[in-house]
Amino acid sequence: MRGLVLALFALSFLDAKELFKSEDIFLYLTKDNPFVSISTAQESIAKQKVGYSLGEFDTKVSTKYDNKKYPISHGEYFDVSIAKPLENGLELVSTYRKATGTQEYNNIKTGKKGEVLVGAKIPLFSIVNNTNSRKLKLDLALVDSIKYGFNSKNNLRLLYTEVLTLYYNLLYSKILLSFEEELLKKIEKRANFIEQRIKVGALAKVDMIEASQQIISSKQRCLSASNSYDSNFEIFLQYLNTSKDEFTKKFYLEDIFHSEVIDIDLEKEINKALKNRADLKMLKYEKKQIDLQKKNAKLLGYPDLNIAFYGARDFEYINNNGFKIALDMAFPIERRKYSAKSKELHEVYKNLEKLEEKKSLEIKTNLVNIANSLLTIESNLQYSKQELKLVEQLADVENKKYNLGASNLFMLNQRELHVIEVKNKIVKYKLDYQLLKEQFFKVVGTQSVIK
Repeated sequence: MRGLVLALFALSFLDAKELFKSEDIFLYLTKDNPFVSISTAQESIAKQKVGYSLGEFDTKVSTKYDNKKYPISHGEYFDVSIAKPLENGLELVSTYRKATGTQEYNNIKTGKKGEVLVGAKIPLFSIVNNTNSRKLKLDLALVDSIKYGFNSKNNLRLLYTEVLTLYYNLLYSKILLSFEEELLKKIEKRANFIEQRIKVGALAKVDMIEASQQIISSKQRCLSASNSYDSNFEIFLQYLNTSKDEFTKKFYLEDIFHSEVIDIDLEKEINKALKNRADLKMLKYEKKQIDLQKKNAKLLGYPDLNIAFYGARDFEYINNNGFKIALDMAFPIERRKYSAKSKELHEVYKNLEKLEEKKSLEIKTNLVNIANSLLTIESNLQYSKQELKLVEQLADVENKKYNLGASNLFMLNQRELHVIEVKNKIVKYKLDYQLLKEQFFKVVGTQSVIK
């Protein structure tokens, strides 16, 4: 009666919990999880760099004031200007300035009320080629933010597969522990039976010595299996960023390992991988960055030609407006910077193409090898199930022989250990199959749907 009450209590306790499934891993892979945060950190940094690059186009206010009184000269100069750089390289400038007396570093003179200049600085070849250093920094930062977005997806894909692997290894170790505990109970029950038979003189005392040795050996295997289970549990919970107490209050783990066989259309999955893989998309955006740098590097092949135009209006002479046109040009004759930069970018681009080609070949090879390994495990799993039936039959026969006195405890124990070994082998094949499936989905770049 007491046993029935305890069983009912245990069932009600389990009902209060939920069965932990593989998809429940996502409950813990949130932005607060440090493993997730680290996986997406570069994307967050890249987004901030976009804001920094946009700062290149901030409106800038600058001012200058000079007041000198030398023995034979004096002068005062003041200006305040607003400059607004545009994305095409043009820079709009508006300045108010006032200069009186003898100027030390320039020959500027204005009326008593000062003058206003409005104009623009025009980098001719930058505008013609639609590129400049400011625009390049922004474009590279924008591409970086997209590229590292794919990097985050790639890292999360790898992280999810890693946590899934830990989860399946945890289930595997739990099942192995249950096998060992089941065998220990069987051996202890048989030892009690032997002890009773020795008391009535039906068996020799040496049988109890052998039974005790088997109990000790089984307890050792249970301790090893329990340690393996506890270690796997702690490592798994580390990635979930939770404690064992919190986890076990809400969830319990399965006692059976499910691993459904899948059919693979290899050609279709290879094409899907080449299309979906985030790391391949990252390479495409790296190539795009090189294209942007190539475009900007072309400016090194042209003269550094800047044209400036300003209109001036003095508040003291409002009927007369002035203007200023300036031309500034510099041109390196050897053009070694242009030649070297062009060759450098060409080599980097070519290397990215080879890296993309290498990754594509690796993806194809990995998927073919995994698909072949899955087929091999499927066959081995079927053979092992057939083997299990045979060793269980042999163990039953050995048990009957032992009860009839035609066998000994050592042979019976060996048969039972063989049953456990084959059971372990079957579960190991199921684990390997499941892990290979997850590896396959990881290589393809999609997540597994666990049923």
